[in-house]
Amino acid sequence: MKSHLAMKCKGRVPKDIRLNFLREIDNERESSETSSISSSKKRKISNNQTTLENFYDDDKIDEVKSNRADKALIRWFVCSGIPFVAADSPYFDDFTKSLNSGYNPPKRTALATTHLDEQLRNLIAPVKKAVKDVEFQNTILADVFVELFRKDCIAIYNKRWKQFDTNLYLLAYFLHPTYRGDNLTHNTYKKIILRKALEIWKQTGGGEKSAKILKTQMNLYRNQESPFDDDFIESVDTVKNWWSSCELKKNENHISILALKLHSITPHNASTERVFSVLNWYLCKRRNKMNISHLESLAQIHSFLIANAPGELNFINNNISQDEFTAAFNQIAVAMEEGIDLFEENDSFPVFDDDSEEDNDLQLQNENGLNLEISELIQLNVNQSGSINENQADINESRIEHGDKDFNIEDLLHDD
Repeated sequence: MKSHLAMKCKGRVPKDIRLNFLREIDNERESSETSSISSSKKRKISNNQTTLENFYDDDKIDEVKSNRADKALIRWFVCSGIPFVAADSPYFDDFTKSLNSGYNPPKRTALATTHLDEQLRNLIAPVKKAVKDVEFQNTILADVFVELFRKDCIAIYNKRWKQFDTNLYLLAYFLHPTYRGDNLTHNTYKKIILRKALEIWKQTGGGEKSAKILKTQMNLYRNQESPFDDDFIESVDTVKNWWSSCELKKNENHISILALKLHSITPHNASTERVFSVLNWYLCKRRNKMNISHLESLAQIHSFLIANAPGELNFINNNISQDEFTAAFNQIAVAMEEGIDLFEENDSFPVFDDDSEEDNDLQLQNENGLNLEISELIQLNVNQSGSINENQADINESRIEHGDKDFNIEDLLHDD
């Protein structure tokens, strides 16, 4: 009846009666649910089944985890601008206990003193060491530079070092007669230098046979054994002249060829940019239809004149005025038009005639009249046909026998 009057009756039921019946029905429903839960039997749980208590960590954590949590907590406080007094709040303690009841978060005093001081010590320790080192009595400005900027300089140097083709530079350093790879670390010669030399030799058409000869020559050069035992005098010698003077057979001068190739490489593009600037100067708006051969000829003439200007233009070393210079050019122009000889008899040219030559002619004819002194050094009585054959033989001897060009560099490096 109560449920009918409260929810289903279509008649005029007073509002207060309907509300009272609804409250009574709701109270009866709640009391019935409570009694059913308390009177129901507990569900059996198997031994292997995971319970809710397994996900709740109520054990104490070890010291390592606690320290890691403390460091993470202090970083959160400092980086987020949270005052340390929040650590004393009971709500914060309740929050941490809900995560792990075994973790005891540090209080405000510990955060502001112990843990913060430890983090500051790790940050300021390098600066403290640098300042302490520069406070000695024998400290100089160089020590300040070394301590304060050493790490930055090393980082920049390492970054640029990785951008270079280091192996090629080390090979060029090794093939310089002054250094010969001095102060190289252990295994650098075999691991980098010799490997790079064999790679270049193979890429340029070398074979296994010639590569073995190159390897032997590099070992002799490294130990300063003949024919690589000559001294290199920097004030007189050049790298090109030193390697060209090594007495090697024409068909076995592999290390000389490799060294001359490496040391002929220009490590910058300044000359190339200069040439392109000259070409841009020639190819102006009024001369943009010039063919390549003509442009190349102009560039070669320009380079030759610039390189030989001190020798060709003798007037630059003389103190002459602009008027004298113009008059000299006008004289040359008139002489060329009228066909006049520019060189007169009174021009000052060096005289190579020696008055004593005629007196010595008779003596020279009597001494060694049948033998030329040059014959002691050069064979003059050689038929031309024979010299041609010998030249052809020299050409044949200068041909390098490379052998198998598809050889394995690793096998050659380990073939000792």
